[in-house]
Amino acid sequence: MVAVPHLTLIFTQKTTQKILEFIKKNPRITRRELARLAGITEDGIKYNLNILQKSDLLKRIGPDKGGYWKVEKSNHRLT
Repeated sequence: MVAVPHLTLIFTQKTTQKILEFIKKNPRITRRELARLAGITEDGIKYNLNILQKSDLLKRIGPDKGGYWKVEKSNHRLT
C-alpha cells in the first residue's frame, strides 16, 4: 500500500481534533484511555501528542503521573 501524504494529513488532523476534545473533557486522561477512545494505538497517541505539543496547542503540566494536559489555544487547527 502506498501512503498518500494528503490523506495522512487529513487523518492526523481528525485524530488530533478528537484527542484535544477528549483532553478538554478530562485533562487528567491517560494515553491508554485516549487510545481506547480514539481507536488508535498508544504509540499513535504518543505521536499525536508530540505533534500537538510542538505546535504549541497542548502542554503537559506536572509529572507524567499526577500531572494533567492543558489545551493552549481554543482554535486548534493544524497548519
